[in-house]
Formats: sequence, structure tokens, C-alpha cells
Amino acid sequence: SAILQTFFSEMREKQRAKRAPGTLIRSLRGGLPGYTIVEGSEENAEDIQKLMAGNEEYFRLVKEKLPTLEGARESYTILPPNTSREQKTFAVFYKKGKCTAVLDFIQGYPKESVGFIGLFMLAADCQGKGIGKKMFRHICEAAEKAGLEKLRLGCYAANEPGRIFWEKQGFQLAEIQEKDGQKLEIRWLTYPSRQELPLLAESAQATLKEIGMDVQINCTSDNNTIRKDPTLWDVYASAMVTAPTGDPEYFFTTCALDNSVS
Repeated sequence: SAILQTFFSEMREKQRAKRAPGTLIRSLRGGLPGYTIVEGSEENAEDIQKLMAGNEEYFRLVKEKLPTLEGARESYTILPPNTSREQKTFAVFYKKGKCTAVLDFIQGYPKESVGFIGLFMLAADCQGKGIGKKMFRHICEAAEKAGLEKLRLGCYAANEPGRIFWEKQGFQLAEIQEKDGQKLEIRWLTYPSRQELPLLAESAQATLKEIGMDVQINCTSDNNTIRKDPTLWDVYASAMVTAPTGDPEYFFTTCALDNSVS
């Protein structure tokens, strides 16, 4: 029994080591000659921000403001619920000194054998040239070498070009279940000024699709107007800081009373 316990313990440790984030980025470097791939950090935060802000059409479609430098910094630090920094890889791709793509990848989320793509974005002038397809093929190979069995992601319903791209890469929309002839649908209201909230929404969308629930994300800066009408949303996700108010009942009076939405 002790010998078996030791054997299985060693096997688990080997699997964890195989799934370590460093393994993923090393595999990417080995599979993409001509590219320099580094982790997101303060040293390249401006490059990340410029690449994101250059995708104006994407942010117009999903109704988000163009990322600021602070938003770019948050992109390589924010995490989905119940994950650790060790699970996250934020890879920045350079070719001939130009920042061409960024990848936000969470290993072991929402299950240990699954990799979650929080963001995969190319520079605007690199799109439509087959570069993203080539990169993603190597991302899949790196994920497989890291011991992952499946990849998942969330995609805004309004991002039609993104949905088409992912379907061409083999992703499938999870089957949406029905109850009493109606789709099981959740209208998720949130806003873009806190960088973790859109990621949380996309994570919930991807996770709930596994059980056949359709999450329609409305990520808008007009959230305070919409939230006043509860008929327009089912879930409202927000970040609340109560410490500066000095009122220990602030959260309850704001959120838990019949007239809170007003």
C-alpha cells in the first residue's frame, strides 16, 4: 500500500510539473521559429496596450472602451475565480521587434485537464493573413505537451468575426438546453472599467455552456442605467468597494432591499 501511494504521488507530481505554465511557454518558443515570446510584464505593458487599442473594431463590437495602460497591466495579472498565479501564462509574441500577438492562458481551469483561453489577440495589421491560424495550431500543440486534454474559451455574441475564427479552428458551440420549450438563457450585465469583470463573464459563459445554458453578455458602460430595470438582466456582476463609505450597512441598503435598484 505504501509503495502504491508513493507511485501515485510521484505520478501526480509529474503531471503537475508537466502542466506548469513555464512548460507551455517553452513549448510555444520551440514551435514558433522567428518569434520571440516573453511573459507579460511592466517592461512590455505599453506594447500590450498599443496592440489592444489598435483593435478598435473588436472593442466597438463588444461595446468596451479601448484599454488604457493600466488596463493592459491588469490583463497579465487578473485571474478567474479559484485560480492561482501559477496557472496563468500571459504570452507576448514579437517578430522582428514588433509586438504581433498576446495570449492569456489559464491551465487547469475550470478542470485540471482543461486549458482556458481568456484572450488571444493579434495586432490589427496581422489579421486576415493566416497568422492567427498558424499561431493557434502551435498553441494547441503546446497545450497537449503540457498534458491538457481540452481547450475552452468564451466569445462575445456580438463578436461575429471572432466566433467564425474559432469555429474554423474546430471549436463548437455547446448545445443549448430547453425547458418548457424555451432556451435556458441568462442575461449577464456587467461593465468594462474593471478588467476582471468581462473575464468573469466570459468564464461563466464558457462554463455554463458545458451544461447547456446560454449566457448573453451585455458588457456596457451604461450599466447603471440598465440595472435600474430588473426586466433587462438576470445577473448583474459588479465590483463594490465599501470601505470608504464608513457605513457598515451600505452594501445591504444598496443591494438587498426592494428599492435598491433605484
